[in-house]
Amino acid sequence: VHFVPNGEMRIVVNRTRDWNRLPVDIQVRTGQDLDSALEALRAVAAGMGSDPLWENRLLEPVRVWGVERLGAEAVIRLVVRARPGGDAADAARELRRRAHAALNVAGIRYPVSSPAAATEAEPTA
Repeated sequence: VHFVPNGEMRIVVNRTRDWNRLPVDIQVRTGQDLDSALEALRAVAAGMGSDPLWENRLLEPVRVWGVERLGAEAVIRLVVRARPGGDAADAARELRRRAHAALNVAGIRYPVSSPAAATEAEPTA
């Protein structure tokens, strides 16, 4: 954090000039096997890094930082680093899509906000 009095700005720091890092937080319902969820998400990260459509758009492999929060749900954080602009946002969206599919296959469920939504959150084959 830089504090600059009005009229004294001489240096501007742009931390996203050459790259942009986006966290992708995945919520997992309480009571789910976090080790299985982490394993599935690590496979997603590795697969995306080796995908010819993405390997040149990512500046480093997708990283699984791990369990970010516990409580009503667990939050697992993945991080994607890409060039600023559309690549980082596109990569984060693709990572979410792939994570959803992998967790669905692994039988990992998302948190639900109401009993009616519970049946909608069940994985499908």
